[in-house]
Amino acid sequence: MIPVGAPLKDVLDATPKTAVTILTTITGTAWTSMGFSASWRKAVAASMVTGLTFHDLRGTAETRLAVA
Repeated sequence: MIPVGAPLKDVLDATPKTAVTILTTITGTAWTSMGFSASWRKAVAASMVTGLTFHDLRGTAETRLAVA
C-alpha cells in the first residue's frame, strides 16, 4: 500500500475501478508500456518542459511521499 492523504483517498474511493492501476487509457484499461511511452512523449512535448525525464518525475513523487 502507498500512503495517501485524505483528500486523494476520498477521490480514489469514489472513482469507479476499471483497471488494477490508477492511471488508465481513455478506454479505462491499463497502459501498455509502449502506449504509456507514446502518450508520455506527447505530454512532454505539449508542456514544453525540457531537461527532465520520466524518472525525474518518479523520483520527485517518491521523495514527496516519503516526506508526507
